[in-house]
Amino acid sequence: MIPDPLIILGQKYDFFDVRGFKEISEEVLYFYKLFNSEENFSFFIGTNPHGYYTDAQKEMVSFFCKIAKREIINLEPEIEIEKSENLFASKKRNVILEGSKPHYIILGKLRRDNKKQKKIERRRVKGKYKKMFKNPGKYRCSSL
Repeated sequence: MIPDPLIILGQKYDFFDVRGFKEISEEVLYFYKLFNSEENFSFFIGTNPHGYYTDAQKEMVSFFCKIAKREIINLEPEIEIEKSENLFASKKRNVILEGSKPHYIILGKLRRDNKKQKKIERRRVKGKYKKMFKNPGKYRCSSL
C-alpha cells in the first residue's frame, strides 16, 4: 500500500499561517517515509500572498511530470486573456435570473422531502408495532 502522489502548495504571505503549512508538510513527509515513498510527496512555499501563482503552477507541473515520468514540455506557456463576456455562464450574467434555482432552495427542498420520508417511515413502523401488540402470539421471538 503505497501512498498516492501528493504535492502541497502554499504561499509565504498567505492569510493562513505558514507555520501550520510547514508543520503539516513535515507530518505528511514522515508518513511517506514510513512507506519508503518520499519521492511521491512534495511541498512548495511561494513568495506571494494567498493564491495560485505562476511559481506554484510551475512546481505542480514539474511534480506531475516527475511522477508521470514525462518530460516537461513548456513551463511558461503563452497565456491568452479571455474576454470577460466569454467567461459568463449565462447571457444575463446571472444563472438565477435565467431560471436556475439557488442552492439554498434546492437544499431546503431536499430537507423537506427527507422530513416527509421520515414521517412516512415512522407511520409504517408504528403500524407494524400496533399490529404486533394486537396479536402478540403471531410475533414470537425464537428461543435460543
